[in-house]
Amino acid sequence: MAITTDSYPPELLSSLTESLDLATECVPTIEALQPPSDGLSLFDVKNELLLSYVQNLVFLILFKLRNHASSDVEHSSDAYTSQDEIIENLVSLRLYLEKG
Repeated sequence: MAITTDSYPPELLSSLTESLDLATECVPTIEALQPPSDGLSLFDVKNELLLSYVQNLVFLILFKLRNHASSDVEHSSDAYTSQDEIIENLVSLRLYLEKG
């Protein structure tokens, strides 16, 4: 079943085309995504570590909330990630942040 543009209103097609054009203008170029020629700064590395730390904290909170909400269901050891692994990762990220 081929989709033809005849079944869509012209306003919708023009709106989608305009949105795509605006989105492609906002996307950074490939050159802007390249790392600086003099390497990464310590500030950039610390920012990435802090972002990863906060993401892991949020993941731990969601993990605890999900386990608390489903406390009537027996928890299996085959889970994708255990709470201990998340905490281990948080500790190592915290160590990198403090030592770095």
